Amino acid sequence: MQKAKGTTYIWSKSSCVAAAFCESPQSIIQHSRCKEFNPKIAEQAAAPALSFNIFKNIVGAECADVGDPMDQQDFVDFVYRTLESIGTNAWPNANEVVGWCNNIKNWTKTGSMIPYNNLNDYLRYYKA
Repeated sequence: MQKAKGTTYIWSKSSCVAAAFCESPQSIIQHSRCKEFNPKIAEQAAAPALSFNIFKNIVGAECADVGDPMDQQDFVDFVYRTLESIGTNAWPNANEVVGWCNNIKNWTKTGSMIPYNNLNDYLRYYKA
C-alpha cells in the first residue's frame, strides 16, 4: 500500500493490483484514499484503467500483445511474484490464491480465462 502514496494511478502498481485481488478493489481504494496514504486517488469506478503493462506482467508480454486473457496459473504466478517483490513474510496457501482467482472468474463470468476488459471492470466495479 505504500506504493499508493506516490501516485493517483493505483492500478499501475503491481502491489496494489495484487492486494485488490486478495482483499477487494473497493477496500484497497478506500484504504489508499485515507489521509495517511493518498486522498487524491479517485473513487473506485472513476479510477484510471488497469495499466496494460501490469496486465502484460500478469499474462506474459508476448501474449498480451495479441490480447491473450489471464488464466488461473497466470493469476497465481502474479500474486506470488508480487508478494516476493515486496519482500513479504506472509504467504497465502495455494488454495487461498485459487479462491481469489475463482472469485474474479465468478464475477466476470468469462469461464476459465479472463480478458483484460473484464479484469479492468472487476477492479472498477466489484463491491465486496
